[in-house]
Amino acid sequence: MKIIEQKQLKVDDELLSICNKIHAEGKSDEEWAEIESCDMFQSPKYCGGYDATEQGFWFSYYDQNKKEWWFEITTESLNKIIKGELQYLDLYEPNN
Repeated sequence: MKIIEQKQLKVDDELLSICNKIHAEGKSDEEWAEIESCDMFQSPKYCGGYDATEQGFWFSYYDQNKKEWWFEITTESLNKIIKGELQYLDLYEPNN
């Protein structure tokens, strides 16, 4: 995926809550792939789910100007987010 303009998203409490829900499920990548869904996790600012092709969770995020951005959370980055070791995620413009 091509980054057109480098943008980052600061992990907030809403996203951390989603990460904790994903972690609490205790599923492997293979198990997530079996129930793949693009909108499994929804909140006021985020909507996403597991993508088996990318082997990670992809989310949409809408900024204050209502512009849509995508970001990925891998199993490795999920653990770092929960531990507070990863506080920013790269944002990507959606493929049109």
